[in-house]
Amino acid sequence: MKNITAFLSEDAEWGTPKDLFTKLNTLFKFECDLCATEQNHKMKPFISPEQDSFTVEWDFKNSYMNPPYGEPENKCGPKCKKKKCEKRGFHADRYIPGVIDWVNRAHAMTEKYPGTRVVCLLPSRTETKWFQTIWEHACFVLFFKGRLSFEPSTCEKSISAPYPSVLVGFGEDITETQAEELTEFGNLVLPGEGILTYQG
Repeated sequence: MKNITAFLSEDAEWGTPKDLFTKLNTLFKFECDLCATEQNHKMKPFISPEQDSFTVEWDFKNSYMNPPYGEPENKCGPKCKKKKCEKRGFHADRYIPGVIDWVNRAHAMTEKYPGTRVVCLLPSRTETKWFQTIWEHACFVLFFKGRLSFEPSTCEKSISAPYPSVLVGFGEDITETQAEELTEFGNLVLPGEGILTYQG
């Protein structure tokens, strides 16, 4: 049976664009990819769905996360007839975390381990409940200029995202140098400092 956490939505396995990750990794020096598969991980170590990132402590100084973007899903009942299950060919045999769970986990882990930072690549869905957690607790929010092209595991060609993306940091504040370099990608929001505008 397929690992259901890895197939949470059609774009769940889309990988971070390589060029973007390389630049971010140079800037933050990541120690772990918190949410990846054998097909789309950008570095080692990485935490796979089989290892379950929700049971592993995130005590890395700097870590990276590009989680599945789907909604949470409860365990299917014995007579489940959901079209989603029919389309993907299997039922949820346990609770499947949604993006709200990943955001809350990132916040909780950086609260538990002061001095750490989790950098998250997420869809820009500012109207959602989980984005309120970002507004209240993130150390930075970067709104990308334009839309990113993700790397799905099922084909070689990159696919432009049908939504805008944001890069969100939880935990340790970023330095002035990091903030300046991030503005090369778009508009950066820092708590208490307003918006640093993209100049490109």
